[in-house]
Amino acid sequence: MAQNPTTAHSSIPGAAIHLLDSSIMALPEKMLVDATLALPQASRSYLMMKRTLDIGLSALVLLALAPLLALIAVLIRLTSRGPILFRQVRVGEGGRLFVMYKFRSMYHDADHTLHQLAYTQFIQGKGGNGKVGSQTLALASAEGQGHATPPLAPRAARIGRVLWRIRGLLHLEDPRITPVGALLRLTSLDELPQLFNVLAGHMSLVGPRPPIPYEVRLYQSKHLLRLTVRPGLTGIWQVYGRGHVPFEQMVDMDIEYIRRRGVWQDFKLIVLTLPAMLHAHGPR
Repeated sequence: MAQNPTTAHSSIPGAAIHLLDSSIMALPEKMLVDATLALPQASRSYLMMKRTLDIGLSALVLLALAPLLALIAVLIRLTSRGPILFRQVRVGEGGRLFVMYKFRSMYHDADHTLHQLAYTQFIQGKGGNGKVGSQTLALASAEGQGHATPPLAPRAARIGRVLWRIRGLLHLEDPRITPVGALLRLTSLDELPQLFNVLAGHMSLVGPRPPIPYEVRLYQSKHLLRLTVRPGLTGIWQVYGRGHVPFEQMVDMDIEYIRRRGVWQDFKLIVLTLPAMLHAHGPR
């Protein structure tokens, strides 16, 4: 049974979003201060250059990919009911909440407790990679949670049937994901709307991925170091380790990036993101 969300207002004027876990609206100030003091502070010149790169490159990519963004929006609209964009509360720099945008890859009103279960297992070192797969589905089934796949919308028949035939190639184990959504996730194209988050200053092109509030609730002190910088669309874990390393190693990789961050490091990770996306190792 789906978890009942509560409504909260984001830092975006007029935006209302749904929180699956409202128990973390802010993190303890002392914990964040201690975490910040544990890492070297970035120079002002680096932060200025990083922000300039964020704005310039994000605007350029959005302009260049406008036809592709429009095509994806049409495919989502034609093949499943619900909004084109998926809006979700994430935890950003300093524990501040913001609304992150993605192309919707799941059925509307899908049960998000599956992801919560998968990520709990991941953080606690009990296996998995934070994604909903066969292990999560088996655990949910053992706990008596049913997760039937919704039927395709009538207009989705032609496109949907073709994609369902190659379900295995799309690694579509998660019953909440639409056929088009599986293709978007495989190529990481569902992440493109986060470029608007970068332009708004909620995110950077490079940095640790922003966690969901219920993930942060499971964090220990060391894990909070990930929240001392602006979260990113891509980063060292997304390029080198996504889906292949346990949670603690992921945190270590993010901390190492924060310690060594610089313009050259950021540029290198941006360049390496494209081949990572082509090999289905993009951000999540």
